Amino acid sequence: MWPLPPLPPPQEQRSAGSSAPSSTSADHASPPSSRRELRSRFRVAWLLTALAAMICASVCGGGCVTRSLLVPTGEPVRIRRPIRRAPVWVADPSGAEVPGTVDIPAGWYCLPDPGRDNE
Repeated sequence: MWPLPPLPPPQEQRSAGSSAPSSTSADHASPPSSRRELRSRFRVAWLLTALAAMICASVCGGGCVTRSLLVPTGEPVRIRRPIRRAPVWVADPSGAEVPGTVDIPAGWYCLPDPGRDNE
């Protein structure tokens, strides 16, 4: 909760001839001005809490979203940025596929193997 400044102490009513505070029902009821002040402080605290919640929701909900686009099977895609040491399958001299790595520059197209069933 937001820190609020302390409320002023309640005013004591004393009789003219006595130095001790008198115990009347007026002493136990809070004066209307302090009730209004308490309500206004509560409203300010509530508004600040609501504002902080809205800011948090907009920052967390709107700015951290990753978009994904599904590409239909068999369609080519264009590489947006260079990919270092991309794991690929390459054919050796006998035609067998062996694992390898390659640097793929930006702008190249990636196509599916037409000889295989696209899984």
